[in-house]
Amino acid sequence: MPSDITGSVSDTLSKKTIVIGVTGSIAAVRVVDLIRDLIRRGAEVHAVASSASQQILHPYSLQ
Repeated sequence: MPSDITGSVSDTLSKKTIVIGVTGSIAAVRVVDLIRDLIRRGAEVHAVASSASQQILHPYSLQ
């Protein structure tokens, strides 16, 4: 899904697809920042969230 921030920092991850699995740990709150940074470096990122992670993060935050 293209976004306004795609490649805004660099293109080092251009043409790379990354899948991130989000679990129910407290680290799930930081995954949004990680995904944003990967997109800024040109990556196409897909997130897969466990039901436990959805108790910590709203699914819309990973879209």
